[in-house]
Amino acid sequence: MYKKKDDVSDLVQALSNGEKRHFYNLYKAESHKEEPANFWLLFHAIKSDKSQTPNLDLDPRALTSSKRLLYENLLKSLRLLHENASVDISIQNLLTNVELLYNHSLAEQARLVLQKAYALAVRHEKFGLHIQALDWEKRLNVVLTHHARTIDALMQEEREVIEKMLQMKSLESIYSHILMLKRQYGYARGEVRHLLDRETIHSSLMPALAACLSKKAVYYYNLIFAVYYWMTFEHDLAFRHSKQLTRTNECNVLPNDYISGLLQHITSSVCIIRFREAVDTIDQSEQYINDNKLNQSLPFTYLMLTYHSIYKMIVYNYMGDTLKLAAIVRDTEQLLQTHQQALPFTNRQVIQANLMNSYLGLNELEKCERVWDQLFNKQSKTIRLDIYGDLYLFRLFLLLQDKNFDILSSAAQSAFKFFKKHYEESNQFELELSIANKLRKDLILENRNVFTETLTELRRMIRDFIARLHVPFGFQEHYTRYVIWTTALIENISYAEVAQQWYGAVIKQQAVPAAKPAHN
Repeated sequence: MYKKKDDVSDLVQALSNGEKRHFYNLYKAESHKEEPANFWLLFHAIKSDKSQTPNLDLDPRALTSSKRLLYENLLKSLRLLHENASVDISIQNLLTNVELLYNHSLAEQARLVLQKAYALAVRHEKFGLHIQALDWEKRLNVVLTHHARTIDALMQEEREVIEKMLQMKSLESIYSHILMLKRQYGYARGEVRHLLDRETIHSSLMPALAACLSKKAVYYYNLIFAVYYWMTFEHDLAFRHSKQLTRTNECNVLPNDYISGLLQHITSSVCIIRFREAVDTIDQSEQYINDNKLNQSLPFTYLMLTYHSIYKMIVYNYMGDTLKLAAIVRDTEQLLQTHQQALPFTNRQVIQANLMNSYLGLNELEKCERVWDQLFNKQSKTIRLDIYGDLYLFRLFLLLQDKNFDILSSAAQSAFKFFKKHYEESNQFELELSIANKLRKDLILENRNVFTETLTELRRMIRDFIARLHVPFGFQEHYTRYVIWTTALIENISYAEVAQQWYGAVIKQQAVPAAKPAHN
């Protein structure tokens, strides 16, 4: 059990005051002895001076033995204190009691305890523990006179539980695969959409909702479709599925997947301009991570830091709230500076891409260009395709912003080649291709009328494209910022000012109740 010289000290220092008090009460008889046990003295030595190597007058073998005994007694104390804090621990403890009673020829008492373990396993869909409970029921049937169920009935239930487990494995596999496709492609159009359909929702392993055999299966069904509809721009449907994820009893799914569901709902909320719900769900996610001690996991910590940063930047940028945007940008800059090497590369590139957009909202254009250079100068194969494509598009608008018309045409030509290649291969970047094609022509943009006409045409193209997506309130999180940007350039005002006007109009539109169907 005890393995390293500092394990026991680490465990003592990790205990809460309540846990230390429970340990003290459990073994306080030692304090009344003339010569207390060495493990008791060791506990107080570590607790008092927080030393990894407490100074006790013990020979090395006695010290090692005392550390091992203290470690085991600490874990025993924690098990007793927290035996009802975890469903898994509760069921496992009950099954242990079943075995103890069975070994003492108290089969009838064992049966009563087993009923409690079985009920918990069924209620919380703990399939592995459910099967263990069925195994014990079969063993007890051998020695009990009266059987509640036959062996055939137990075998049938076991087959049903195994079927639920296999369905869950299939859904987990599909979910893992759709996340890989999301990381690789971002949004799915054209051939990528066909690939997405074929390998996820139309897979032979994907059940219909009515065919889901457990609450866990329903959860993963909604999680898969929430990601799917985000990738296909059907954000109302994505929100409908992700909303279900926030209402699910989280103890039925893995903590990381429950967090993934909350994070997917943040994404869906932003995409239909439910900005306040997005921020509330960020807070809910952070609270869940803290409550369940998931903040001891670096992947969870970095994932939450990423979502906290990028979605608050997106929300405040679209709201035109420069004070809150500036605050989260400064926090994010500090985050990158502190965790630059530790953050996963995918997280880092998404944060940097949203920082670039936020600098635009704060009119910090030099920082915009610096981040653009950092991202674009990496190997394109290492950058997510949708981010790399947006870098080409962003550069064109940045040149328009700077009125750097001398190199705009050549930059547009380079972007056109990139977009054309991917459009021909997978029918992606349709809008981007049209914009690049427009800007690679010889345009006299120094003429204010031509400049305004060109930007007006670009804005129309973007709005028409978004309209074809049939998204709520004509909002598409990736493209609407270009509508705001072109408007700011046309009216010669700041991006933030146009964003404030846009968000104010959306709030008014959302406040208008949907029209009721007319009755004949």
